[in-house]
Amino acid sequence: CYRRPVKLLRKTVILAHRYLGLIAGVVAVIWFATGITMMYVGGMPRLTPDRRLASLPAIDLSRVRLTAAQAAARADYDAAPDATLVTVLGRPAYRFGRPDPVTVFADTGDILDPVGPETAAAIASTFLDVPAERIAFVETIHENDQWTLGQIQPPLHKLRVADDLGTEVYVSPSTADVVQLTTRRGRMLAWVSTI
Repeated sequence: CYRRPVKLLRKTVILAHRYLGLIAGVVAVIWFATGITMMYVGGMPRLTPDRRLASLPAIDLSRVRLTAAQAAARADYDAAPDATLVTVLGRPAYRFGRPDPVTVFADTGDILDPVGPETAAAIASTFLDVPAERIAFVETIHENDQWTLGQIQPPLHKLRVADDLGTEVYVSPSTADVVQLTTRRGRMLAWVSTI
């Protein structure tokens, strides 16, 4: 009499073990596959310092007319001048402060105004060394998307490049810098691994 419930319980445990084992096995395989992808391919796409440095234009020092202290005074920047000399829109400029930098052009002392989508497209064109007609403005994002999350402070101009790689570029309106670069392959691998 008592054998029947024991037999049913045993059968239930065996079936539960079998199907839960299949589900857990599939999850484990996915876990290992995504981990291996992350190890050998990397995580989220990002603009590497080497790539950024390789694409930076040269600084024309002959056009520098102001010292860092004079530029800081023009920007009403009170802190000690912790300046970085960069090229912005083809002109030498001093950049002060973090996380909200102020950019002062070293040739005239003008302060950089936020750049619009057309200027952002020209910046991306120069950075990538591709014709401007191959760069299309997508949108200005005011909240981080999955490719800028935790890395870059919006707003950002998002642009798409008409190339075989499916390149997308993000330009900061406040600094006129390319701050993120992704390709179709990098986005796909991020979906497979990190996301």
